[in-house]
Amino acid sequence: MAVPEQADFGCSAQLTSVQLFYDLVRGNWSKNQFSLSKQPFSAGGTQVGPEILAQRHRRAAILASGASVAIVSLSGFAAVKSVRVALWIWYRGDSFRGFQSQRIGPTVQETIVRSLSSVGVRARPCPAGRTDKGVHARMQVLSMRLRDVSPDELLSHLSSQTSRELGICYARRAPAGFHAQWSTSGKEYRYRLRTDPSRACEWASCSWTLAEHPRLLGRAVDLKRLATILRTLEGTHDFAAFHERSSPRGPRTIRGVELVEAAHGVVELRILGDRFARHQVRYMVGSAVAVSAGLFSADQFVDALIAGTPINGIKAPARGLILWEVHYPPALDPFQPIERARPPGLPAEPPFQPVPR
Repeated sequence: MAVPEQADFGCSAQLTSVQLFYDLVRGNWSKNQFSLSKQPFSAGGTQVGPEILAQRHRRAAILASGASVAIVSLSGFAAVKSVRVALWIWYRGDSFRGFQSQRIGPTVQETIVRSLSSVGVRARPCPAGRTDKGVHARMQVLSMRLRDVSPDELLSHLSSQTSRELGICYARRAPAGFHAQWSTSGKEYRYRLRTDPSRACEWASCSWTLAEHPRLLGRAVDLKRLATILRTLEGTHDFAAFHERSSPRGPRTIRGVELVEAAHGVVELRILGDRFARHQVRYMVGSAVAVSAGLFSADQFVDALIAGTPINGIKAPARGLILWEVHYPPALDPFQPIERARPPGLPAEPPFQPVPR
């Protein structure tokens, strides 16, 4: 009995994806290809001609083996290549349940994915780091691959969707090898404290009002002592006593800590490091405040820092924390120094502006 010829997808001598795409568009059905009727392609009941099909699907069909994808160039259509893109976005943490997607939203990641999808970009950008619920970001960097839409077109589209909660400063082609998370050389976080609850009301929603914490009631926070304690954090340590156990232990380096006493009873703590564990900044700040208020000694704080000895510290509230800036090596940095200093589209209000001196 004769065996009919049929496609053998396990064989290496199959049609290339380029030829397959040509055959699909031209209606050149071979007896060795799929049994498709010679009818115009349709989508949702609407017939679509070959020209529109080719325009919408510039990528060739994936081989049935899933081994490769070819980008084709038909007559009148240029080959499409993906480019590496870096986005600089900002957001108010109190409007989201953190950055990472989760069942109960809204989250920053899902908001960005929906915005991208509305312009035909199907991507889930990678962030420089995941911020927790309530934590703000002046500079969150995302990386992704982009095709069919230019970075300038993407910037224009996302800028048109800017809201009070989330916006974008830049979208640009990134250097080869750039990755928002793995290329980082350091990050700067800033934490804001309110020492006088009757003043600086515009900072109330994005700072920690110390007098409201139950363990600090009736206690004065010595700012000079606070600055001294914070400087002991500088250097390379394990920091195991100052972050969640869900984060892996390992050496981390704090390159600098600065306390800026601003006007109207607001204090800004600037912390620069190579990398941070989960809740690390909040535990460091809260525990340093506890020492400066006399809840436990500076020696206990230092022992916790050096030996990882547990302490009964305080985890500072998320609302006072902001991811201020993400740093990259010069060869990989998508943003120039002058652009970092004056990013367009950034709200000129708390928490995105430096505290007034």
